[in-house]
Amino acid sequence: MIDDIIVKQLQPEEQVGEVVYFSRKKPEEGNIANLKELEQVFDYIRMLDAEGYPNAYIENNSFRFEFKRASLKKDKIIADVIITKKKESYE
Repeated sequence: MIDDIIVKQLQPEEQVGEVVYFSRKKPEEGNIANLKELEQVFDYIRMLDAEGYPNAYIENNSFRFEFKRASLKKDKIIADVIITKKKESYE
């Protein structure tokens, strides 16, 4: 595509159509615990694996598991995980 732009000296064209705005995901929206398909989990991790976005995560009573750099290999996902201890709440 870059070659075409340079060789043909293409000029940008203004987009037409309705403008669609997307809001950024909030940290609490990164929970992947309820996803049912491996591809859904993979897509969610990839979607949130960018600068400024909260990572996809799963939590249990003691820990939070945050996922990034995912790759899909047949019937499994290989990803980096950051595990942090949850703060205990005293009620």
